Parts: sequence; structure tokens; C-alpha cells
Amino acid sequence: MGCLPDWAVKWMKDTANPAANRVFTTSWVPFKDFPRILAWGGFDIGLAPLRRNDFNLCKSNLKYLDYGMAGIPGVYSDLETYGNVVPWSTGLLADGEDLWYRMIREYIMRPDLRRHVAERARKDIVAKYDIHKCIHLWEIAYERFAALEANVECRPLAYHQAVAGNSASETARA
Repeated sequence: MGCLPDWAVKWMKDTANPAANRVFTTSWVPFKDFPRILAWGGFDIGLAPLRRNDFNLCKSNLKYLDYGMAGIPGVYSDLETYGNVVPWSTGLLADGEDLWYRMIREYIMRPDLRRHVAERARKDIVAKYDIHKCIHLWEIAYERFAALEANVECRPLAYHQAVAGNSASETARA
């Protein structure tokens, strides 16, 4: 584990239950230091459980990016939100209590799997999410956002893909 200055970390001390003293909070730190703070925490496994609902389907895969860059293998909800996770390669996917238990247990019982998944996730993130490689996607997103009406309703990715598919097929027919 690395070492962070006192201003960066505040341990949550539980005198009634000393075993629970693994929780800490961080002060604001520069974004570039966040993976180091996650790695410093000594986490063996990152968990990203989400219930299937419209709100969660509109979320990003930020936990995948955070865990992957920090070298923490993750178990993610099997939702479109984490559709970029390659099962057994860049992370594990789970849906339902039994599968969550089995996936967490796999990581616990197989340190080699944790290590390989963490390595592949980091390589995947560096290859696919480097700002220099995908700046054009950000430009498109900003242009589309700027063109939106105020108070636009958030909808799941599948909705937008269907709308885009319908627009493309209508354009092709015209």
C-alpha cells in the first residue's frame, strides 16, 4: 500500500466494533490521484450492484473505470450500464443474490483470476477511454447536448439506440 498525507484521508473509527474500522473518507483530491487513493485502500474486490430501473440504466460505467484504473477487479450488475465489461476477462457480471455470491467467491478463491481481470480491465480502459483516442466522441456528445431542449427526460441507452436506428431506417427509405 502507498502512503497518503493526513489531509487526504479520514478514518472512520468505530470504538464499539474495531473490526469495522476499515472505512475511510477522503478529502477532495485531484482526479489524477483518485486511482492511487483507491489502490491505497487495499481493496481486493470492487462491487457495483445496481437494481434494474430507468434511473440506473442512465448511469455511466464509472465504477468500471475507477476500479479498473486502480487495479481492482470488479463484480458488476449485469445491466446495459456495464455492457462494456467482458465476462471473465475485464470483470465479472452478476444478476441475483446467488450469482453475486458465486462471483465474489470466485474472486476470493482465485487470486490469479483477480490479478488477470484487473490487468485486462486496465488495458481495456487505457485502449478504449483515452481522451486522445476518443476526443471526437466527446465533441459529438457536446454538440448533441447543446442542441437539446431544456428539461429533456433521461432515457436508457436502449431507447436512444432504437430512436437512432429508426431515424437511420427512415433516412434510408427517403
